[in-house]
Amino acid sequence: MPRIVSIKNCACEPPIFRGSMGGVLIEFSRQVQTIHLMKAVHHKAFHHLAAALVPADAVSNCAIMMHEMVQDLGYRSFLYAPLRAGDYAKSARRLSDLESEIRSGDVVVYHHSTGSDAAELFTGRSNVRRLLVYHNVTPPLLLDPNGEAFAANARGLAQLPSLVQSADLSIAFSEFSARDLRQAGGSSAIKVVALPLSDAWCDSLQLVATKRDAQRRQNDSAVRLLHVGRVVPSKRLEIAIRAAEWIARDGGNLPVSLTLVGDTNAAPEYVEQLVAYAGDHPSITLKVRGSLSRDALAEEFAAADIYICPSAHEGFCVPLVECMFAELPVIAAACGAIPETLAGSGIVLPDACAEQFAEAARRLLLDAALREKLREKQREVRGRYTMQSFKQGWVRIIAGLLEQETA
Repeated sequence: MPRIVSIKNCACEPPIFRGSMGGVLIEFSRQVQTIHLMKAVHHKAFHHLAAALVPADAVSNCAIMMHEMVQDLGYRSFLYAPLRAGDYAKSARRLSDLESEIRSGDVVVYHHSTGSDAAELFTGRSNVRRLLVYHNVTPPLLLDPNGEAFAANARGLAQLPSLVQSADLSIAFSEFSARDLRQAGGSSAIKVVALPLSDAWCDSLQLVATKRDAQRRQNDSAVRLLHVGRVVPSKRLEIAIRAAEWIARDGGNLPVSLTLVGDTNAAPEYVEQLVAYAGDHPSITLKVRGSLSRDALAEEFAAADIYICPSAHEGFCVPLVECMFAELPVIAAACGAIPETLAGSGIVLPDACAEQFAEAARRLLLDAALREKLREKQREVRGRYTMQSFKQGWVRIIAGLLEQETA
């Protein structure tokens, strides 16, 4: 007797889609309100490849989430990476293990964000279905030319055309990234799907807004700015420091702090430059926290007044979605996928100018009506980034990919 798993139990209308994929029968109701997965025993396996699987990393988190969803569908699923750290050192396999594990008809899923030997394993396979998940690659010109990431990302961009052309299907998390794939593919025959990203953790961030309001009432003098992401030159965090200095100066030496949360190992010299630069501005406090647990990160969202993002390139920007659920107001530069991801739920500046960031921050701090307007828009927009929506989209993609095989 097959086991039925209901991802969302609100079937108000008759189904508009029925199909099967490798022994799993799927039913989508109208507006995709219900998905019933009837699990059956089958041999197909999914093999997820990434350049690295490490804690507190957006690409790693996404790869593991998609891997676990595949397992929930009843398929065998495995993770592989040349670099594995933390819990993933045991749960993920080496790239060299793929050859002995893979079988004809299996699915290889490659998460591409930088140059990697995993890309060549993906393009070199035959008799399998190949699914490319594109997390975007930061252009090397935005990175330190002396850093490891510069060469790795140059390699990643060079690998992209062959990845797209060899994939049966490519997934991008924004239309901005989807355009990269279409351009790299160089043909109208390539298949690209845009699937907005989500994370189950976001739901828990909705408790943060109430906590922040309480903290604000207790201490309404200081201004606390937050940025989450790798501390690398492409984030242009020196602009955030200058903006903080402007806010402090315009507020009559109002106490201002800027907290940076994220990996500091990719560009240590840049981190040192930021710390030295902030030291020249005694009116502000710079806190470099490094990578944090999710509980600790939630505390930072609760403590912050404004999220600031002067980044020069973002293929999606997960922290913007986290801000929507935490109801933390956002000021960001209009670069990459940022305007698309925010969709009007934050202040987007056409120029990454410190003075403009400071002026926008001043408006947010003084205008309660503006803050409430943006909060309402965040509540509206975050509906497209729910885990339910992402699961439904991922299941559809798997179904379509496997249906091609049996057609």
